[in-house]
Amino acid sequence: MLTDERAAAYSDSGLIAAIRECEAMRHRLLHDQLALLTEARRRGLRTCGGPRRASHDPADAEGAPT
Repeated sequence: MLTDERAAAYSDSGLIAAIRECEAMRHRLLHDQLALLTEARRRGLRTCGGPRRASHDPADAEGAPT
């Protein structure tokens, strides 16, 4: 994960290049996610419909008592 301090250390051109790299990575990952969701749908599998937020609360773990 990129920290504010590391982001501040980029030169202007380096910052723009890093932003473009992130955009390209996001595009590739969304394409991959769509392909995976399409295959899951084709197989009749249930999908969650979107990313789930990670919880750090042990009570949120599957099967844990609440």
